[in-house]
Amino acid sequence: MELINSVFLSLGSNLGDRYFNLQNAVSEISNQIGKITAISPIYETEPIGFSSTELFLNVCVQIESSKNAFQILEILQEIEINAGRIRSQNQGYISRIIDIDIIFYNRETIKADKLTVPHASFRDRLFVLLPLNDLNSQFVDPKTSLTIKQLLDKCTDNSKLVKVKLLLNF
Repeated sequence: MELINSVFLSLGSNLGDRYFNLQNAVSEISNQIGKITAISPIYETEPIGFSSTELFLNVCVQIESSKNAFQILEILQEIEINAGRIRSQNQGYISRIIDIDIIFYNRETIKADKLTVPHASFRDRLFVLLPLNDLNSQFVDPKTSLTIKQLLDKCTDNSKLVKVKLLLNF
């Protein structure tokens, strides 16, 4: 019997057809990684950590997968590259077609060269916490032992988020 892992991902796009980019990534995640069990509403957000006139669309998804966290990371990076993602070389954050981060993998903590779970900075990002809260406000962050709702209440990020009427299909 295969072990089923519960995984939370955060997706964002601020280049091209942002909605299509998210939908395409969600479809690829479903095809290559596992069953999507929930998708948050989509939020339009300002870029954080860099300057751009292009706003992001952000969403979180919960999936069930038999794959380990490193296999999932490898597939997510392949999905990003196939969509046209270009990673900056020592330039910090830049605009992107698609960005997919593993926020949680079960209730595990992973610290490796290429992967940190829970995601290192999700607690400071409203554009991750709000969609996560929509999915599961009582999920407990294994590093702080706080629920998503508690982390959201403590978050000092005051960036503007607007819930978009578009929904993704899964």
